[in-house]
Amino acid sequence: MKYKAHKKINKRIDCTDLFVTSQNLVFVFEKKIQLLAFTGILVREWILEAPINYVKVVSGPPRKESLLVSLKNGVVVRIFIDNAFPIPIAN
Repeated sequence: MKYKAHKKINKRIDCTDLFVTSQNLVFVFEKKIQLLAFTGILVREWILEAPINYVKVVSGPPRKESLLVSLKNGVVVRIFIDNAFPIPIAN
């Protein structure tokens, strides 16, 4: 089986985690999460109050997926990728 690159993002991105959703790329840094389109354009960015400990992508309809994010201070937030505000779940 052979694979062929469809598009290439010509940026150097030093992130801790990378996730792929139906229409976007999710980059996780120490205290922020960036959502990029497959074309490399920054769609949205969330800056959190504490370093990120764990991230899990929760499936949903295309362009409406969500992320469960655990922070090192014990807070758990849910981030819908089509919403600019994280929703606190637990402290």
